[in-house]
Amino acid sequence: MKLNMNLTKDKGVSATIKLMNADGSILHEEVLGKKVSSYKLCFDMSNVKAGKYYVEVKNGDRIITKEIVKGTQTLSY
Repeated sequence: MKLNMNLTKDKGVSATIKLMNADGSILHEEVLGKKVSSYKLCFDMSNVKAGKYYVEVKNGDRIITKEIVKGTQTLSY
């Protein structure tokens, strides 16, 4: 149960990536520096309980949030 993400961003702007549960608690957070233009992330979801999770990517003034639903044997988004 792994959630893989490939992120491409503009150089010169930092980005923050958060994995949060439905209550808004942060399970994982990473900050990408201004020099980074692409990044691969892998979140291991096997040890979290079934439910809704959110991935938030903040790049400058832009924020993108995606919902992840973990079932007992599946991940969907």
